[in-house]
Amino acid sequence: MHDLGEKGAVCLYGGEPHHLIPYIEWAHKAPERYVIWIEHHLHSEELSSSILRRVWVHDPFGYEEMFKKYVWECVFLPFTFLSLEEGGEGVMQHLLALQLGVHALASAYADLGEGYMRNVLANMQHPQRPAYILKDRFSGIPALICGAGPSLDVDAVRALKNKALIFGCGSATLPLVRAEAAPHLRVAVDPDPPRERYSLIPESIPLCYSRGCASSLVEGTTALWIDDIGRYPLERWLFDCEDRTPLDGGWNAVTCAIALALLCGCSPIILSGVDLSYIGDKRYVEGVIAKDEEPPSDWLVAAEWIAECIKKHPDTRWIHVWNGGRTLPAERVSSLQECPLEHTYDITERVQALLNNAPTSTYSAKGLQEHIENAHEALIRLIEGYSLDAPFAAALWEEALEQNIFYEKFLSPLWDVWKHVFARQGQDRMHRVLFLHRVLICLLKSCF
Repeated sequence: MHDLGEKGAVCLYGGEPHHLIPYIEWAHKAPERYVIWIEHHLHSEELSSSILRRVWVHDPFGYEEMFKKYVWECVFLPFTFLSLEEGGEGVMQHLLALQLGVHALASAYADLGEGYMRNVLANMQHPQRPAYILKDRFSGIPALICGAGPSLDVDAVRALKNKALIFGCGSATLPLVRAEAAPHLRVAVDPDPPRERYSLIPESIPLCYSRGCASSLVEGTTALWIDDIGRYPLERWLFDCEDRTPLDGGWNAVTCAIALALLCGCSPIILSGVDLSYIGDKRYVEGVIAKDEEPPSDWLVAAEWIAECIKKHPDTRWIHVWNGGRTLPAERVSSLQECPLEHTYDITERVQALLNNAPTSTYSAKGLQEHIENAHEALIRLIEGYSLDAPFAAALWEEALEQNIFYEKFLSPLWDVWKHVFARQGQDRMHRVLFLHRVLICLLKSCF
């Protein structure tokens, strides 16, 4: 049997019930160990174990949601995927993407929201131009999405400045700038990016950013904020856009750029440097300063998001410049020179005119600190109520807490992630209150 470590979840595909015995025995030897069995054939055998979760891949009601429920139960634990029979590669790949998606969502809450809150509050200080001003303003014009994969040909991009609306995604922007192929728009979503990849990018290149993006990338730039789905509902409340359908920006700068290209009305949408994989031993295009890091967990989830996006927009022409890496359900060419880019457009002038005429807004924190302090007061009273065994008083303060806007938009979503960790440890409701109290203390100290 594989070495599964001190704690975590092992996801097993196929096999017979007796194949699970060593894994169940491993799980029972220590806390925070779980087994998820993906059954290809439905077995009637009862396997009584509190740490075993069963998922049937042919469930007529769908197995994905059940699997994600179990993944959430194991959130922040290491995951291992093993196949006990042949033929499950496609299913396991899909399940891995689902698990990585949950992991990516949970990661936004791993620091208890401190980094996010600092970025949002700092970004509120800058003039806000909404990215929705781009809607349908580039209809029928090609879009070129430049990812930072090793296949990106920056020299070929340089020749296309007036033939496509060029998006520089995350780490791809600096190599493009150095090759005198600066994009028309750059896209950033990273809350804590490596400084060396962004510090030399000219502030004159317009930036499209999500509000949780590192404030250091936004300061001093001409920026468009992306009204995306976001991680916390607080974001949309603060910026008065709860009544507008948000943009689904996906998982990273590339998926966000694709969503923006669709918003612009572009077609075809050309993906270059969108490798979502190593090519040989290369992870990035030349010019990206890379540290010895693990491969990004968003590669697989981004690939699934892009594939689904392509299916949802059959009237848009999709072209993938592919020289290795992960395949996508798009037309495949081997170079940008093969793409249908015969016409020229005044793209730089159009972008500049849009930015010059864009409405700008400023936002206040809407008395956010007061809402936080009121939530803090309710939590203190709740702690007192539970400590003094005063259930009526505790119930009143619980109701006051639930009516607090900061609790509704920030603390409750945060708890929805972290409650699984406490449930694994058998903690009671008092621990929820103490946890949320600790979060508020940290936020008040670090953000206000």
